[in-house]
Amino acid sequence: IECLRVFGVDVCVKRDSRVRYYVAERELSAAELHLLSDLLESSASLSHKEKSDLQKRIGAFGGKHRLLTSELLVADNDSSFEIGAMQNASIVCRAMSGNKKINCRCFDWNSQKQRIILNDGRSMSFSPWYADFSNGLRFAVYDDESKSFKELRAERILDVKMLDVARSGESEFASSLERGDISVLMKKAPRQMMRFRASDGLMNDIIDYFGTGITITTRGEGEVEFSVRCASDDKLFAWLFMQGGRVVPIAPDSVCEEYRRSLQIALKGLK
Repeated sequence: IECLRVFGVDVCVKRDSRVRYYVAERELSAAELHLLSDLLESSASLSHKEKSDLQKRIGAFGGKHRLLTSELLVADNDSSFEIGAMQNASIVCRAMSGNKKINCRCFDWNSQKQRIILNDGRSMSFSPWYADFSNGLRFAVYDDESKSFKELRAERILDVKMLDVARSGESEFASSLERGDISVLMKKAPRQMMRFRASDGLMNDIIDYFGTGITITTRGEGEVEFSVRCASDDKLFAWLFMQGGRVVPIAPDSVCEEYRRSLQIALKGLK
């Protein structure tokens, strides 16, 4: 309980005939609201109406926080998050909501697990414009010095502060978003219609992953083909690999080739 308190959870105790502990009411941070919202969006078991109703209820908790975009995604595994990464993300989210710049120091890891501070150890100023929580807490930020957008990870920044200075790069962000440059920077694959062939006995796993929005087109002896709109990214390919060949993409050809190439690259790593 003391550890929870150290990390910011307001744990209270009530003593009468029993000793009871509870978490006091508190305002959710912007980053926490984003994660809750995106967790709903990524759920395959909820209907569109259920998602919409719950999103409205989450929004009611927001108060002064404004959910930025429905394109924010939630990470499936937070094991790589440093203590403080959520605090960093919360500050960046508040800066986005308030149209403010941020200032921070960035670092990389070396093979000795040591932090190598970039930019000769100096802090840098950025204008955050876009967030993606699908693989860590990542942001697309505009850098005034290079006049370009960069990826900023909340797990790899230090001493982050929100500045009382308006963001720059608004027109550049709109242009980059329209051209798809931001999606490329954040490594976001576009969603497209795909068709798969699978063993008939895997329907539970298939619906758990894709949801009930799939369209079953044909059935054969012990097999099923289905169509669904999704992104051809590493997450999809990893899930396909875990099925042991019992689910394979069959269309479009570009996705089949991309998956085949990914498998070949993985096999080369075993040599």
